[in-house]
Amino acid sequence: MNHPQPCELQKRLLDWNLDALLKPVVPAGKRGSYDRIFTPLITLWYLIYQRLSPDQSLALVVLDVLRGGADALATNPCLPSQALRTTNTGSYSEARKRLPEAVLREVYEHSVRRLARGPAMGSLPGVQLIDGTLLATLANPELSPEYPPARNQHGTSDWCQLRCVAAFAWPGGAAQAACQAPTSTSEQALAWEIFRQSAPGTLSVGDRNFGVFSVLQAARHHRQEVLVRLTATRAKRLGGSHWQSGQQQLVTWTPTPHDQLHAQAEATPVIGRLIFLRVEREGFKTVELWLFTTLLEGGEFTPQVLLELYGIRWQAETNFNALKTRLNLRELSARTPEMVRKEFYAALIAYNLICEAIQSCAQTLKVSEQKISFQAVRRAVTHGLATLIAQDGGKPRRLKGLLLPTRTKVRPNEPRQVRKRNQTYTPLRGSRADARIRAANPLAQTCKSDPSAGLSPNPPLRSKS
Repeated sequence: MNHPQPCELQKRLLDWNLDALLKPVVPAGKRGSYDRIFTPLITLWYLIYQRLSPDQSLALVVLDVLRGGADALATNPCLPSQALRTTNTGSYSEARKRLPEAVLREVYEHSVRRLARGPAMGSLPGVQLIDGTLLATLANPELSPEYPPARNQHGTSDWCQLRCVAAFAWPGGAAQAACQAPTSTSEQALAWEIFRQSAPGTLSVGDRNFGVFSVLQAARHHRQEVLVRLTATRAKRLGGSHWQSGQQQLVTWTPTPHDQLHAQAEATPVIGRLIFLRVEREGFKTVELWLFTTLLEGGEFTPQVLLELYGIRWQAETNFNALKTRLNLRELSARTPEMVRKEFYAALIAYNLICEAIQSCAQTLKVSEQKISFQAVRRAVTHGLATLIAQDGGKPRRLKGLLLPTRTKVRPNEPRQVRKRNQTYTPLRGSRADARIRAANPLAQTCKSDPSAGLSPNPPLRSKS
């Protein structure tokens, strides 16, 4: 029986040669690991497929199997679309649980090695942009011990939050280092893991949140360079005060008793360059930047070059936006800590798969990856234009639809605001069972503390007759 041809992303996944990672680690059941419909490869594919689809339900996965979406990945003579005889989601749910978290992490690291082909910048092997964000999932008794919900004077939140830090390669944008932890772990502490995953000599560019001594300490321990922005207070403590724009000076950064140091790294002072820059653009406020870098040679990396490097740090924000909105990572649907981490790594794998497709498209069109629309490529490889983005032969005329629009006018200064429609109902706080009690008996004692909780803001309409 002839198997159908794989789609673009399936083809790239097969090109990764993951047999050595998937076969040895999956425990055999009564029928054996590879007699199942959801083999390790098919399960991995559908974890990625869930991140690519707006509908992330398990039911959609089963329907896609029945229509033949995984037949190209099957290794058995009997195709999954023929072997699966029900729309029940139990088989896929069990397959997700069987696939070890370590396998997904290794596949993600394998994707990083495949995409580590970025151009060197002068004496640097590469540049990466570091940033952090928060991810959320609804709290339950299994998640709360490992990812505690936030608390304040009003009570406990209904959402468990994860702190995530990632390093995106420049200019490709691939997520070449990433880690997550409970919100009790700071982004500065997670930076240690980011540097551990990065290659020696890499330059990491970060904002003021990473302009602390512990981040420099971690970078030095892993033999890497940093370019970070400092607060005016910290820059003044290092000797910067009333400088002219473009002025720079070698300084020695000595840790203070308030710095949270890493026990595994040396606490000796760090020598670097402190730079002051005043950025003026027509139509925008004047911005004063204090930058610190461990790049001591000023010939190749002048203050203007470092300013341009720090300016591209904003791309990390747009890359996180692609992960959280385009790949649905803002709110995870998992109900256990292990599955939360599996969905986290599946999203990173899906993101790097699309980045690889963007690289191929950019090579065909002979343009920078930054001129390719992430959303357009995601649509193309997911919904029909699969064969167009191939390294060995693309169609440039059709691929031009994947380019970002060219701006012909100066972009106006827009307020960071969005339109928001009024919600009909008030937010649900606490359990739904308590909300039912409050709605059934508005005069109950539980309602006095929060009269609006669980109740409709508008009374029911009555007939005038």
